[in-house]
Amino acid sequence: MTVAHYVIAAPGKEDRAITALRKAGIDAKTFPAIMAGPLSDTLAQMPYHRFGGGTIQRTPAQHGAWLSHMALVAMARAQGVEWLGVWEDDVEPGEQIGWRELNLPADCGVVYLGGILWGSLQDYGTQIDPGLYKSAPLPISCTHAVMIHRRAMDDVLAAYARADMTIDDLLSRACIDAMREGRWSTCFVQPWLAWQVDRRETWPTEMS
Repeated sequence: MTVAHYVIAAPGKEDRAITALRKAGIDAKTFPAIMAGPLSDTLAQMPYHRFGGGTIQRTPAQHGAWLSHMALVAMARAQGVEWLGVWEDDVEPGEQIGWRELNLPADCGVVYLGGILWGSLQDYGTQIDPGLYKSAPLPISCTHAVMIHRRAMDDVLAAYARADMTIDDLLSRACIDAMREGRWSTCFVQPWLAWQVDRRETWPTEMS
């Protein structure tokens, strides 16, 4: 598995994330985050839709995350990257997290190394290897630790271009549509191999 790892980092946050990943055996490059600034344009003022109904207001941080993720995946696609490792600057990986040992199915397009399951593990997927699950078509939140294969990049970019949900939900939207239509599969690990430092619901069980 050949993976190009990038950290989407806001100014001043590059060193912490790069150092944390290096301790976990991941050599990542910095991808400067796009800072959205004030929400002045029409798109930026439109609320985000949510799975299950309802909306939430956009924030500059959410809008910037959308722009940053879209730009990174587009760059990886243009460069012909096989697997893209996407890490956000608030990620905390477990030491020697073991992504190299994942025995992924041949059609896998997205792997969640961290995130949130909004239901029981049994509902969310089928175990295909120790610690590795093939996902059901259900939304998985968080984009702080994911890997995206080139077979999925066009679909992911098309979902991102909708711009009507948060970046977390747009990636889930791409995964759900691809699974339902049989184009590629989504996998996730349990327990998570990385978590988001400011979202306790993403931490390993023993840390909560």
